[in-house]
Amino acid sequence: MLNFKVIQLFTIGLISLCCSFSVFAAEDLKKTQIFFVNGVWNDTIDSVTDSAYKLEIALSEVGLKPTDYGLPNTVRRVRPIWNPSDGGLKGSIIDVLEVFSKQRVAGVSTYLAQREAQYNFLSTLLGGVADPTAEANIRASINFVKNKVRLELQQERTVLLVAHSQGTIVVNEAVTELIAENPDYAKSIGIVAIGAATNKKVGKHFRYLTAKDDLVIRPLPGSLAANFELDESSGELTGHEFVGSYLSFVRTGYLTTKEDKKVHSIRNHVALLVKEVFDELNAGPYTKISATGEKLSDSATEWDCVLDNETDLMWEKKTEDGGLRDYRHGYSWFEDSSGYADPRDAQTDTQYAKPYGYHCSNSLVKCNTKDFIQAVNKQKLCGYNNWRLPSKDELIVMGKKQDKKEFFDLNSFYLYWSNLLHPYDEYHKKDVWCVHFYVGYSSGCGKDDANVRVRAVRSGQ
Repeated sequence: MLNFKVIQLFTIGLISLCCSFSVFAAEDLKKTQIFFVNGVWNDTIDSVTDSAYKLEIALSEVGLKPTDYGLPNTVRRVRPIWNPSDGGLKGSIIDVLEVFSKQRVAGVSTYLAQREAQYNFLSTLLGGVADPTAEANIRASINFVKNKVRLELQQERTVLLVAHSQGTIVVNEAVTELIAENPDYAKSIGIVAIGAATNKKVGKHFRYLTAKDDLVIRPLPGSLAANFELDESSGELTGHEFVGSYLSFVRTGYLTTKEDKKVHSIRNHVALLVKEVFDELNAGPYTKISATGEKLSDSATEWDCVLDNETDLMWEKKTEDGGLRDYRHGYSWFEDSSGYADPRDAQTDTQYAKPYGYHCSNSLVKCNTKDFIQAVNKQKLCGYNNWRLPSKDELIVMGKKQDKKEFFDLNSFYLYWSNLLHPYDEYHKKDVWCVHFYVGYSSGCGKDDANVRVRAVRSGQ
Protein backbone atom coordinates (compact mmCIF):
# COMPACT_ATOMS: atom_id res chain seq x y z
CA MET A 1 0.00 0.00 0.00
CA LEU A 2 1.29 3.45 -0.86
CA ASN A 3 2.45 5.57 2.00
CA PHE A 4 -0.18 8.20 2.92
CA LYS A 5 2.39 11.03 2.71
CA VAL A 6 3.39 9.92 -0.80
CA ILE A 7 -0.27 10.04 -1.85
CA GLN A 8 -0.58 13.48 -0.25
CA LEU A 9 2.47 14.81 -2.08
CA PHE A 10 1.32 13.29 -5.35
CA THR A 11 -2.13 14.89 -4.95
CA ILE A 12 -0.67 18.29 -4.10
CA GLY A 13 1.65 18.06 -7.10
CA LEU A 14 -1.21 17.11 -9.40
CA ILE A 15 -3.32 20.03 -8.16
CA SER A 16 -0.40 22.42 -8.63
CA LEU A 17 0.17 21.13 -12.14
CA CYS A 18 -3.50 21.53 -13.04
CA CYS A 19 -3.57 25.02 -11.60
CA SER A 20 -0.47 26.02 -13.54
CA PHE A 21 -2.09 24.79 -16.74
CA SER A 22 -5.24 26.74 -15.89
CA VAL A 23 -3.28 29.94 -15.32
CA PHE A 24 -1.36 29.43 -18.54
CA ALA A 25 -4.58 28.83 -20.45
CA ALA A 26 -6.23 31.89 -18.92
CA GLU A 27 -3.26 34.08 -19.86
CA ASP A 28 -3.23 32.61 -23.36
CA LEU A 29 -6.89 33.55 -23.81
CA LYS A 30 -6.11 37.19 -22.96
CA LYS A 31 -3.71 37.70 -25.86
CA THR A 32 -4.24 40.43 -28.44
CA GLN A 33 -6.57 39.40 -31.26
CA ILE A 34 -5.52 40.48 -34.76
CA PHE A 35 -8.25 40.74 -37.40
CA PHE A 36 -7.94 41.40 -41.13
CA VAL A 37 -10.84 43.33 -42.72
CA ASN A 38 -10.77 43.16 -46.51
CA GLY A 39 -11.28 45.83 -49.14
CA VAL A 40 -11.40 46.02 -52.94
CA TRP A 41 -10.90 42.79 -54.91
CA ASN A 42 -11.03 40.39 -52.02
CA ASP A 43 -14.17 38.89 -53.49
CA THR A 44 -14.74 35.76 -51.43
CA ILE A 45 -14.30 34.52 -47.90
CA ASP A 46 -11.56 32.24 -49.25
CA SER A 47 -9.55 35.13 -50.64
CA VAL A 48 -9.99 37.09 -47.39
CA THR A 49 -8.82 34.07 -45.39
CA ASP A 50 -5.83 33.72 -47.72
CA SER A 51 -4.96 37.41 -47.28
CA ALA A 52 -5.12 37.01 -43.49
CA TYR A 53 -2.79 34.02 -43.68
CA LYS A 54 -0.29 35.87 -45.87
CA LEU A 55 -0.36 38.78 -43.44
CA GLU A 56 0.39 36.29 -40.67
CA ILE A 57 3.48 35.11 -42.59
CA ALA A 58 4.64 38.72 -43.12
CA LEU A 59 4.28 39.38 -39.39
CA SER A 60 6.46 36.36 -38.61
CA GLU A 61 9.17 37.86 -40.81
CA VAL A 62 9.46 40.89 -38.48
CA GLY A 63 9.44 38.84 -35.28
CA LEU A 64 5.73 38.81 -34.43
CA LYS A 65 5.11 35.08 -34.09
CA PRO A 66 1.64 33.49 -34.38
CA THR A 67 1.97 32.25 -30.78
CA ASP A 68 2.24 35.90 -29.62
CA TYR A 69 -1.40 36.66 -30.44
CA GLY A 70 -4.74 35.12 -31.30
CA LEU A 71 -6.58 32.22 -29.74
CA PRO A 72 -4.80 29.03 -28.66
CA ASN A 73 -5.28 25.79 -30.57
CA THR A 74 -6.24 27.55 -33.79
CA VAL A 75 -4.57 26.88 -37.15
CA ARG A 76 -4.58 30.55 -38.19
CA ARG A 77 -3.97 33.35 -35.70
CA VAL A 78 -4.85 36.38 -37.87
CA ARG A 79 -8.63 36.15 -37.99
CA PRO A 80 -10.47 37.27 -41.17
CA ILE A 81 -13.54 39.51 -41.15
CA TRP A 82 -15.19 39.38 -44.54
CA ASN A 83 -16.46 42.69 -45.87
CA PRO A 84 -18.66 41.32 -48.72
CA SER A 85 -17.71 42.21 -52.30
CA ASP A 86 -19.33 41.60 -55.67
CA GLY A 87 -16.52 40.06 -57.71
CA GLY A 88 -15.86 40.08 -61.46
CA LEU A 89 -15.28 43.16 -63.67
CA LYS A 90 -18.56 44.75 -62.64
CA GLY A 91 -17.83 43.82 -59.08
CA SER A 92 -14.46 45.55 -59.26
CA ILE A 93 -16.13 48.76 -60.42
CA ILE A 94 -18.76 48.37 -57.73
CA ASP A 95 -16.00 47.89 -55.14
CA VAL A 96 -14.43 51.20 -56.13
CA LEU A 97 -17.82 52.90 -56.10
CA GLU A 98 -18.42 51.40 -52.69
CA VAL A 99 -15.38 53.28 -51.43
CA PHE A 100 -17.11 56.48 -52.54
CA SER A 101 -20.46 55.49 -51.08
CA LYS A 102 -18.97 54.44 -47.76
CA GLN A 103 -17.25 57.79 -47.56
CA ARG A 104 -20.66 59.37 -48.17
CA VAL A 105 -22.25 57.36 -45.34
CA ALA A 106 -19.28 58.07 -43.06
CA GLY A 107 -19.76 61.78 -43.58
CA VAL A 108 -16.82 62.42 -45.91
CA SER A 109 -18.29 65.09 -48.17
CA THR A 110 -15.22 66.63 -49.78
CA TYR A 111 -15.15 64.16 -52.64
CA LEU A 112 -18.76 64.71 -53.70
CA ALA A 113 -18.39 67.88 -55.75
CA GLN A 114 -15.49 66.44 -57.74
CA ARG A 115 -16.67 62.85 -58.08
CA GLU A 116 -20.47 62.89 -58.12
CA ALA A 117 -20.75 62.94 -61.95
CA GLN A 118 -18.37 59.98 -62.39
CA TYR A 119 -20.13 58.12 -59.60
CA ASN A 120 -23.59 58.60 -61.12
CA PHE A 121 -22.38 57.66 -64.62
CA LEU A 122 -20.81 54.39 -63.47
CA SER A 123 -23.80 53.54 -61.25
CA THR A 124 -26.14 54.00 -64.23
CA LEU A 125 -23.78 51.94 -66.44
CA LEU A 126 -24.00 49.07 -64.00
CA GLY A 127 -27.77 49.00 -64.51
CA GLY A 128 -28.71 48.33 -60.93
CA VAL A 129 -26.69 45.08 -60.67
CA ALA A 130 -25.79 46.24 -57.18
CA ASP A 131 -26.71 49.22 -55.08
CA PRO A 132 -23.42 50.45 -53.59
CA THR A 133 -25.17 53.38 -51.97
CA ALA A 134 -27.41 51.20 -49.85
CA GLU A 135 -26.83 52.53 -46.36
CA ALA A 136 -28.38 49.44 -44.80
CA ASN A 137 -25.65 47.18 -46.23
CA ILE A 138 -22.88 49.48 -45.10
CA ARG A 139 -24.45 49.86 -41.67
CA ALA A 140 -24.60 46.06 -41.42
CA SER A 141 -20.85 45.82 -42.06
CA ILE A 142 -20.09 48.48 -39.45
CA ASN A 143 -22.33 46.79 -36.88
CA PHE A 144 -20.77 43.38 -37.56
CA VAL A 145 -17.25 44.69 -36.91
CA LYS A 146 -18.41 46.68 -33.90
CA ASN A 147 -20.13 43.70 -32.28
CA LYS A 148 -17.17 41.42 -32.92
CA VAL A 149 -14.69 43.87 -31.41
CA ARG A 150 -16.94 44.61 -28.43
CA LEU A 151 -17.15 40.90 -27.64
CA GLU A 152 -13.34 40.64 -27.56
CA LEU A 153 -13.05 43.72 -25.33
CA GLN A 154 -15.63 42.31 -22.93
CA GLN A 155 -13.39 39.26 -22.59
CA GLU A 156 -10.51 41.57 -21.61
CA ARG A 157 -8.62 41.13 -24.88
CA THR A 158 -7.00 43.92 -26.82
CA VAL A 159 -7.88 44.07 -30.53
CA LEU A 160 -5.76 45.03 -33.52
CA LEU A 161 -7.67 45.63 -36.76
CA VAL A 162 -5.71 45.53 -40.01
CA ALA A 163 -8.03 46.97 -42.65
CA HIS A 164 -7.60 47.44 -46.40
CA SER A 165 -9.31 49.87 -48.81
CA GLN A 166 -12.99 50.48 -48.05
CA GLY A 167 -12.56 48.14 -45.08
CA THR A 168 -10.72 51.03 -43.40
CA ILE A 169 -13.92 53.12 -43.48
CA VAL A 170 -15.96 50.31 -41.94
CA VAL A 171 -13.35 49.79 -39.22
CA ASN A 172 -12.97 53.50 -38.47
CA GLU A 173 -16.71 54.00 -38.09
CA ALA A 174 -17.09 50.89 -35.93
CA VAL A 175 -14.24 51.96 -33.62
CA THR A 176 -15.48 55.57 -33.47
CA GLU A 177 -18.85 54.33 -32.25
CA LEU A 178 -17.28 51.93 -29.74
CA ILE A 179 -15.15 54.70 -28.23
CA ALA A 180 -18.27 56.87 -28.00
CA GLU A 181 -19.89 54.03 -26.02
CA ASN A 182 -16.90 53.69 -23.70
CA PRO A 183 -13.89 56.03 -23.98
CA ASP A 184 -11.70 53.46 -22.20
CA TYR A 185 -11.99 51.23 -25.28
CA ALA A 186 -9.53 53.57 -27.03
CA LYS A 187 -6.69 52.10 -24.95
CA SER A 188 -7.47 48.55 -26.09
CA ILE A 189 -8.07 48.95 -29.84
CA GLY A 190 -5.42 49.41 -32.52
CA ILE A 191 -5.96 50.14 -36.22
CA VAL A 192 -3.56 49.72 -39.14
CA ALA A 193 -5.15 51.07 -42.32
CA ILE A 194 -3.59 49.86 -45.59
CA GLY A 195 -4.52 51.65 -48.82
CA ALA A 196 -6.58 53.87 -46.54
CA ALA A 197 -9.86 55.10 -48.01
CA THR A 198 -10.66 56.87 -44.78
CA ASN A 199 -10.15 60.55 -44.09
CA LYS A 200 -9.38 60.36 -40.37
CA LYS A 201 -7.21 58.71 -37.76
CA VAL A 202 -9.30 57.04 -35.11
CA GLY A 203 -8.34 56.10 -31.58
CA LYS A 204 -5.14 56.12 -29.58
CA HIS A 205 -3.30 53.47 -31.61
CA PHE A 206 -3.63 54.25 -35.32
CA ARG A 207 -1.19 53.85 -38.21
CA TYR A 208 -1.73 53.89 -41.96
CA LEU A 209 0.17 53.23 -45.16
CA THR A 210 -0.95 54.29 -48.64
CA ALA A 211 1.42 53.99 -51.58
CA LYS A 212 1.78 56.98 -53.89
CA ASP A 213 1.09 54.77 -56.93
CA ASP A 214 -2.22 53.47 -55.51
CA LEU A 215 -4.57 54.30 -58.41
CA VAL A 216 -7.71 53.54 -56.40
CA ILE A 217 -6.97 55.65 -53.31
CA ARG A 218 -4.91 58.47 -54.84
CA PRO A 219 -7.87 60.07 -56.70
CA LEU A 220 -10.04 60.12 -53.58
CA PRO A 221 -9.97 63.65 -52.17
CA GLY A 222 -11.61 62.38 -48.98
CA SER A 223 -8.73 60.07 -48.07
CA LEU A 224 -5.60 60.42 -45.98
CA ALA A 225 -2.61 61.58 -48.03
CA ALA A 226 -0.38 58.89 -49.53
CA ASN A 227 2.64 58.41 -47.26
CA PHE A 228 4.74 55.67 -48.89
CA GLU A 229 7.37 56.77 -51.40
CA LEU A 230 8.32 54.00 -53.81
CA ASP A 231 11.80 53.30 -55.13
CA GLU A 232 10.44 50.40 -57.13
CA SER A 233 6.78 50.43 -58.16
CA SER A 234 6.61 47.21 -60.15
CA GLY A 235 3.79 44.92 -59.17
CA GLU A 236 0.08 44.64 -59.75
CA LEU A 237 -1.36 47.19 -62.19
CA THR A 238 -3.42 49.39 -59.85
CA GLY A 239 -0.97 49.49 -56.95
CA HIS A 240 -3.92 48.76 -54.66
CA GLU A 241 -4.33 45.00 -54.14
CA PHE A 242 -3.59 43.95 -50.58
CA VAL A 243 -1.43 40.92 -51.38
CA GLY A 244 -0.23 41.83 -54.88
CA SER A 245 0.74 45.41 -54.02
CA TYR A 246 0.95 45.91 -50.27
CA LEU A 247 2.46 42.52 -49.35
CA SER A 248 4.84 42.56 -52.32
CA PHE A 249 8.48 41.58 -51.81
CA VAL A 250 9.73 43.57 -54.83
CA ARG A 251 8.09 46.96 -54.24
CA THR A 252 10.51 48.95 -52.10
CA GLY A 253 10.49 52.41 -50.58
CA TYR A 254 10.06 54.32 -47.33
CA LEU A 255 7.42 55.92 -45.15
CA THR A 256 7.53 59.70 -45.50
CA THR A 257 6.13 60.00 -41.97
CA LYS A 258 9.17 58.28 -40.43
CA GLU A 259 12.25 60.25 -39.42
CA ASP A 260 14.81 57.68 -40.59
CA LYS A 261 13.40 57.12 -44.14
CA LYS A 262 14.66 53.52 -44.13
CA VAL A 263 14.12 51.74 -47.47
CA HIS A 264 12.54 48.31 -47.19
CA SER A 265 10.01 46.30 -49.12
CA ILE A 266 6.49 47.65 -48.74
CA ARG A 267 5.61 44.26 -47.24
CA ASN A 268 8.17 44.84 -44.49
CA HIS A 269 6.81 48.31 -43.76
CA VAL A 270 3.23 47.01 -43.48
CA ALA A 271 4.30 44.26 -41.08
CA LEU A 272 6.38 46.65 -38.98
CA LEU A 273 3.45 49.04 -38.62
CA VAL A 274 1.28 46.18 -37.36
CA LYS A 275 4.03 45.14 -34.92
CA GLU A 276 4.40 48.74 -33.76
CA VAL A 277 0.72 48.96 -32.86
CA PHE A 278 0.81 45.46 -31.33
CA ASP A 279 3.70 46.53 -29.07
CA GLU A 280 1.78 49.65 -28.02
CA LEU A 281 -1.28 47.60 -27.08
CA ASN A 282 0.88 45.27 -24.99
CA ALA A 283 3.16 47.87 -23.44
CA GLY A 284 3.50 48.26 -19.69
CA PRO A 285 2.69 51.51 -17.88
CA TYR A 286 5.86 53.18 -19.20
CA THR A 287 8.09 52.92 -22.26
CA LYS A 288 11.75 53.90 -22.37
CA ILE A 289 12.62 56.21 -25.28
CA SER A 290 16.07 56.64 -26.86
CA ALA A 291 17.76 59.96 -27.66
CA THR A 292 16.51 59.65 -31.25
CA GLY A 293 12.93 58.73 -30.31
CA GLU A 294 13.04 54.95 -30.68
CA LYS A 295 10.96 52.88 -28.28
CA LEU A 296 13.16 50.59 -26.19
CA SER A 297 12.56 47.43 -24.19
CA ASP A 298 12.11 47.57 -20.44
CA SER A 299 15.53 45.94 -20.08
CA ALA A 300 17.35 48.81 -21.86
CA THR A 301 20.07 50.29 -19.65
CA GLU A 302 20.30 53.68 -21.39
CA TRP A 303 17.36 55.93 -22.29
CA ASP A 304 16.65 59.66 -22.39
CA CYS A 305 12.87 59.97 -22.06
CA VAL A 306 9.94 58.06 -20.60
CA LEU A 307 6.52 57.71 -22.22
CA ASP A 308 3.61 57.36 -19.81
CA ASN A 309 1.33 55.00 -21.74
CA GLU A 310 -1.69 55.91 -19.64
CA THR A 311 -1.56 59.68 -20.19
CA ASP A 312 0.40 59.77 -23.49
CA LEU A 313 2.80 62.26 -21.92
CA MET A 314 6.51 61.92 -22.66
CA TRP A 315 8.81 63.06 -19.85
CA GLU A 316 12.44 64.06 -19.87
CA LYS A 317 14.74 61.77 -17.89
CA LYS A 318 17.33 63.76 -15.95
CA THR A 319 21.03 62.94 -16.16
CA GLU A 320 23.98 62.96 -13.78
CA ASP A 321 26.71 64.08 -16.18
CA GLY A 322 26.96 67.81 -15.58
CA GLY A 323 25.33 68.52 -18.94
CA LEU A 324 22.21 70.42 -19.91
CA ARG A 325 19.78 68.03 -18.20
CA ASP A 326 21.68 67.27 -14.99
CA TYR A 327 19.27 66.71 -12.08
CA ARG A 328 21.33 68.96 -9.80
CA HIS A 329 20.68 72.10 -11.84
CA GLY A 330 18.19 74.66 -10.51
CA TYR A 331 16.40 77.42 -12.43
CA SER A 332 14.43 80.56 -11.81
CA TRP A 333 10.96 80.73 -13.36
CA PHE A 334 10.68 82.99 -16.38
CA GLU A 335 8.19 82.90 -19.26
CA ASP A 336 8.01 86.29 -20.94
CA SER A 337 6.12 85.30 -24.10
CA SER A 338 4.29 82.05 -23.36
CA GLY A 339 1.35 83.65 -21.57
CA TYR A 340 2.25 82.26 -18.14
CA ALA A 341 3.99 85.35 -16.69
CA ASP A 342 1.79 87.77 -14.80
CA PRO A 343 2.32 91.25 -16.37
CA ARG A 344 1.38 92.89 -13.04
CA ASP A 345 4.68 91.65 -11.62
CA ALA A 346 6.58 93.57 -14.28
CA GLN A 347 4.71 96.76 -13.39
CA THR A 348 5.25 96.53 -9.66
CA ASP A 349 8.66 94.94 -9.32
CA THR A 350 10.90 94.67 -12.36
CA GLN A 351 13.32 92.20 -10.80
CA TYR A 352 10.70 89.47 -11.18
CA ALA A 353 10.11 90.27 -14.87
CA LYS A 354 13.65 89.43 -15.97
CA PRO A 355 15.51 86.11 -15.97
CA TYR A 356 17.91 85.26 -13.19
CA GLY A 357 21.28 83.63 -13.71
CA TYR A 358 21.94 80.71 -11.34
CA HIS A 359 23.88 77.47 -11.30
CA CYS A 360 23.10 75.30 -14.29
CA SER A 361 24.74 73.90 -17.40
CA ASN A 362 27.35 76.05 -19.11
CA SER A 363 25.31 75.54 -22.28
CA LEU A 364 22.81 78.11 -20.96
CA VAL A 365 23.58 81.80 -20.75
CA LYS A 366 20.91 82.28 -18.09
CA CYS A 367 19.48 79.60 -15.87
CA ASN A 368 15.76 80.09 -16.19
CA THR A 369 12.87 77.88 -17.25
CA LYS A 370 12.41 79.52 -20.64
CA ASP A 371 16.05 79.18 -21.67
CA PHE A 372 16.13 75.55 -20.54
CA ILE A 373 13.02 74.57 -22.53
CA GLN A 374 14.36 76.38 -25.60
CA ALA A 375 17.67 74.52 -25.30
CA VAL A 376 15.93 71.13 -24.99
CA ASN A 377 13.83 71.89 -28.08
CA LYS A 378 16.87 73.03 -30.04
CA GLN A 379 18.58 69.77 -29.06
CA LYS A 380 15.47 67.85 -30.30
CA LEU A 381 15.46 65.66 -27.23
CA CYS A 382 14.23 62.17 -28.14
CA GLY A 383 13.54 63.42 -31.67
CA TYR A 384 11.02 66.16 -30.74
CA ASN A 385 11.04 69.94 -30.51
CA ASN A 386 7.69 70.55 -28.77
CA TRP A 387 8.86 70.23 -25.17
CA ARG A 388 7.29 72.53 -22.56
CA LEU A 389 6.87 73.09 -18.83
CA PRO A 390 4.35 70.64 -17.36
CA SER A 391 1.10 71.77 -15.81
CA LYS A 392 0.56 71.54 -12.08
CA ASP A 393 -1.92 68.64 -12.52
CA GLU A 394 0.44 66.72 -14.83
CA LEU A 395 3.20 66.94 -12.23
CA ILE A 396 0.88 65.91 -9.38
CA VAL A 397 -0.49 62.88 -11.24
CA MET A 398 2.99 61.67 -12.16
CA GLY A 399 4.37 62.49 -8.71
CA LYS A 400 1.79 60.26 -7.03
CA LYS A 401 2.50 57.25 -9.24
CA GLN A 402 4.51 54.73 -7.27
CA ASP A 403 5.31 52.39 -10.17
CA LYS A 404 7.67 54.80 -11.93
CA LYS A 405 10.81 54.18 -9.89
CA GLU A 406 12.55 51.90 -12.41
CA PHE A 407 12.02 54.35 -15.27
CA PHE A 408 12.78 57.78 -13.82
CA ASP A 409 15.83 59.21 -12.11
CA LEU A 410 14.64 59.29 -8.53
CA ASN A 411 17.98 59.96 -6.92
CA SER A 412 16.78 63.55 -6.64
CA PHE A 413 13.96 64.51 -4.26
CA TYR A 414 13.31 68.04 -5.47
CA LEU A 415 10.52 70.43 -6.31
CA TYR A 416 9.84 70.98 -10.03
CA TRP A 417 8.37 74.02 -11.76
CA SER A 418 4.89 73.94 -13.30
CA ASN A 419 3.57 76.42 -15.86
CA LEU A 420 0.84 77.72 -13.53
CA LEU A 421 0.96 80.94 -11.56
CA HIS A 422 -0.17 80.71 -7.94
CA PRO A 423 -3.55 82.37 -7.18
CA TYR A 424 -2.86 86.06 -6.93
CA ASP A 425 -2.71 87.63 -3.46
CA GLU A 426 -0.26 89.88 -1.66
CA TYR A 427 1.65 86.98 -0.16
CA HIS A 428 1.87 84.78 -3.28
CA LYS A 429 1.81 87.34 -6.08
CA LYS A 430 5.30 86.39 -7.26
CA ASP A 431 4.76 82.64 -6.82
CA VAL A 432 4.30 79.77 -9.26
CA TRP A 433 3.00 76.31 -8.41
CA CYS A 434 5.80 73.80 -7.96
CA VAL A 435 5.42 70.07 -7.27
CA HIS A 436 7.53 67.44 -5.54
CA PHE A 437 8.02 64.89 -8.34
CA TYR A 438 8.43 61.91 -6.03
CA VAL A 439 5.27 62.29 -3.92
CA GLY A 440 3.06 64.79 -5.78
CA TYR A 441 3.05 67.43 -3.03
CA SER A 442 2.46 70.97 -4.37
CA SER A 443 3.16 74.44 -3.02
CA GLY A 444 3.89 78.00 -4.15
CA CYS A 445 7.50 78.81 -5.06
CA GLY A 446 8.98 82.26 -5.60
CA LYS A 447 9.96 82.84 -9.22
CA ASP A 448 13.52 83.66 -8.16
CA ASP A 449 13.95 80.36 -6.25
CA ALA A 450 16.80 78.78 -8.18
CA ASN A 451 16.67 75.61 -6.11
CA VAL A 452 13.59 74.46 -8.04
CA ARG A 453 14.23 72.04 -10.92
CA VAL A 454 12.73 71.71 -14.39
CA ARG A 455 11.48 68.47 -15.96
CA ALA A 456 10.36 68.97 -19.56
CA VAL A 457 7.28 67.21 -20.90
CA ARG A 458 5.52 66.91 -24.25
CA SER A 459 2.09 65.67 -25.29
CA GLY A 460 1.41 62.80 -27.65
CA GLN A 461 3.46 59.94 -29.01
